[in-house]
Amino acid sequence: FRQLAENIQDVFWTYERAIDKILYVSPAYERVFGQSSAALYEHPSSIFDVVYPDDKPLVAEKFTDIGQGHPVSFQCRIIVHEDLRWVWVRGFPVTDQRGEVLRMAGLITDITESKRVEQALKNHESFLQSIVSSSPGSIITMDLQGYFLYANRRWARQSEAEFRATNFLDQISEEQREQVFFDDKFPQI
Repeated sequence: FRQLAENIQDVFWTYERAIDKILYVSPAYERVFGQSSAALYEHPSSIFDVVYPDDKPLVAEKFTDIGQGHPVSFQCRIIVHEDLRWVWVRGFPVTDQRGEVLRMAGLITDITESKRVEQALKNHESFLQSIVSSSPGSIITMDLQGYFLYANRRWARQSEAEFRATNFLDQISEEQREQVFFDDKFPQI
């Protein structure tokens, strides 16, 4: 157990409710939270000192849920040496035979890098969407059967439902249809 807990990248923790004591926290705690595990053992509530202020109510609520016997999984922000990080917390109750919560245990994963990548992708997508939607030319995408999937404002003048039910060939004149050749993969003009 100890070899596993001390070599994983996630923070593994156990907490004894009745005596307000951290029973174990893996070495990854110091890397993720930027605090010594000795300080956490001495003052278990010190973990909340690094929680982003807007996320403190959520974290308090989720730990209350664990104390009431409910497993939790949530994401929150922490501030480590003035650097904003994201963590994914999974916690669960450890109960006795009667179902009374004796301890809490869980894993905390640093997901900062994936959140940064996710945000960069959202920013890039928003940038591309602004280019496409403001383009003076018509931009469309369609499936292999010729049904529209997307069109910018220049092209689309229908409701979303009408638009998706429309076939490309229905949008062009008979003369233009003769210029469209289909192969087995996609239409070509």
